[in-house]
Amino acid sequence: MSIWQRHSIEARIREILASVPRGEHHFGRPFLGAYQIAIAFAQRYPQAVDHIGKPVGGRDTGHRDSLAKYFANQLSRRILDQSLPDIEGAFLNGLFLRSLEYDNRGETVPSSLGEANMSMFRLADSTARSARTTRRTRWPASAGPRTAIEQVGAAGTGPRWNQPTR
Repeated sequence: MSIWQRHSIEARIREILASVPRGEHHFGRPFLGAYQIAIAFAQRYPQAVDHIGKPVGGRDTGHRDSLAKYFANQLSRRILDQSLPDIEGAFLNGLFLRSLEYDNRGETVPSSLGEANMSMFRLADSTARSARTTRRTRWPASAGPRTAIEQVGAAGTGPRWNQPTR
């Protein structure tokens, strides 16, 4: 049994993402960075973190691997293979980014990312997802004056033209 399964990491990360106050922002649910997820996980499940054996993360830990890096890699892989359809991933570009610091119960955790891209994750918002993946477009002129719905799949499957029923 993998670390991921043994410690119910997927379910626990979902709990963490669900616990973030949604607010009323028109962008939908907020994203959490891998460091933020790792800090919340360590605070909620310290015994699991001890068994996993990775530090939360950050510069100057003396380890090449961290909980934040492990979570980012696992979540990214699982989003890519579509086994986590209810979790969305994104990244913050490292352009002009010098440093990020996180607060872990009074301890400052400096990010080791430097100018690298930062992975971010959130629970998929069904209303935001449907608005993002469905939009009205014009039917090709060669097909006549109809409209169609363009569905853009998670894997970039491209348009599917549906002739409207009369």
